[in-house]
Amino acid sequence: MIARGRLWAGLWLLVIVVGGAALGIPTIRRAILRAAGWALVANDPIEPADIIVVTRDADGAGTLEAADLVHSGVATRVAIFIPGLQTL
Repeated sequence: MIARGRLWAGLWLLVIVVGGAALGIPTIRRAILRAAGWALVANDPIEPADIIVVTRDADGAGTLEAADLVHSGVATRVAIFIPGLQTL
């Protein structure tokens, strides 16, 4: 009889622990991901560069950003990088 009571107590403890984890994980997960996101964001000031390189995948948004940087005086030259294209 005592062994059965211990079994039920262990099962209830397991249910409470799993339920608490299920309720707490989303809050902890959001905080961890937000901290990691802030660690990845760089807020360095824009400094002059020799050249701006734009890839083919940048499409129009990358081209406009490169043009804005040239007009603001960050760089005077722009290179367009197209993989597979070779020049002589």
